[in-house]
Amino acid sequence: MSAIDAATKRATSIRGLWVTIAGFIAAWLVCVLVWALTDKGYFWPAWAGLGMILGTIYAAVRIFRMPKA
Repeated sequence: MSAIDAATKRATSIRGLWVTIAGFIAAWLVCVLVWALTDKGYFWPAWAGLGMILGTIYAAVRIFRMPKA
């Protein structure tokens, strides 16, 4: 794999990570909205947020461990 191919793959992966983060935030906000419109008991969206954060961290670590060139 050439340096240009590696850099292109890394840049594409970073853009994809930002899209994934935006999607996770949107999904979590929907969870919070559902929680807010219902009984507002136990704050269960925290568990969804935790799972999304762990998935994002895993993806980010894989991307930033890619060769830069």
